[in-house]
Amino acid sequence: MPAYIYKNWGLKQLGWITLTALLIFFSLCPKCLIDPSFFIDNWETLPITLIYTYTLAYSCSYVNGRLDPYYSWLKEPLKKFLFHFTALGLFSFILSAIMFYIMALAFFGGGDWLTWEATIQQAKTPAYISLTISAIFTSADFLRNWKFEAIRAERLEKEKIATQYESLKNQVNPHFLFNSLNALSELVYADQELAVKYIRQLSEVYRYVLDSRNNEVATVHDELAFLDSYIFLQKIRFGENLKISMEVNRYETNYILPLSLQILIENAIKHNIVSTEEPLEIHISEETGYLMMSNRINRKKSTEKGTGIGLENISLRYKYLTEHPLIVDDSGSFFIVKIPLLTEQP
Repeated sequence: MPAYIYKNWGLKQLGWITLTALLIFFSLCPKCLIDPSFFIDNWETLPITLIYTYTLAYSCSYVNGRLDPYYSWLKEPLKKFLFHFTALGLFSFILSAIMFYIMALAFFGGGDWLTWEATIQQAKTPAYISLTISAIFTSADFLRNWKFEAIRAERLEKEKIATQYESLKNQVNPHFLFNSLNALSELVYADQELAVKYIRQLSEVYRYVLDSRNNEVATVHDELAFLDSYIFLQKIRFGENLKISMEVNRYETNYILPLSLQILIENAIKHNIVSTEEPLEIHISEETGYLMMSNRINRKKSTEKGTGIGLENISLRYKYLTEHPLIVDDSGSFFIVKIPLLTEQP
């Protein structure tokens, strides 16, 4: 019997075991079901069967529970099943032999016929029945635990990816802030009016970063509004060396990962040349069910050291949010990323 029956023993489980005992009794003595007089003559077989069944159910359930920590249903299901099956088989047989010997003495007073050979022979049938029932319930326990472990592993993986993505979003702060303050220090002396606008846009960027920390997704409208502020800051830094164009409907009913476009733009800047002779052009457009960002590949000879998890992390996060994958294509002269549009909040 499975471990959860022992741990959660109640009237429901007791009822099922009683029903099992009756089925065993009448399957071994079908004449008792159709002939009341025969049943009366052999009534002592019924309490013996009930005692057998209750004792084996409790005992096997307890043993199964004690064996549960050994091996994992998720990682080693076959080994765990065989281990449980073998251990319960031996235990059932030994317990059946001991119970038969004790009950034979109690009900029939023993006799010369009550030898250990006869005891073992008589114990085979209840042991086989117990082993069969244990195999059935252990299989059911396997399926239940395997499903539970699979769901738990998926949940833990999801939490891990969510934590990594949260860390990735937080990385907007130090590196980007350092560059922004450098640009601002130059603007303060060169153009105070523009410096004031720069500070306002910088505050909008960080307000959005803080607000999005607890949000799994953001509307396309909010994400693009944030992107306007981010692009303004980057344009002050790079001027006409960086050209970003957008042809996107600003939906309020479609969603994407917060900061995903910003992370992709930052990666494009990080890995490609941005200069007067070779400006970096980034285009954001809309395709059925996707936002698409593309830029011509013009890699730097040496790039800033990155986290290495940006694009992969975004891709993994989308696997938990939608059946439509993040599409990345860098096979040609352009680097293209297609971000799935979510039609509802998860």
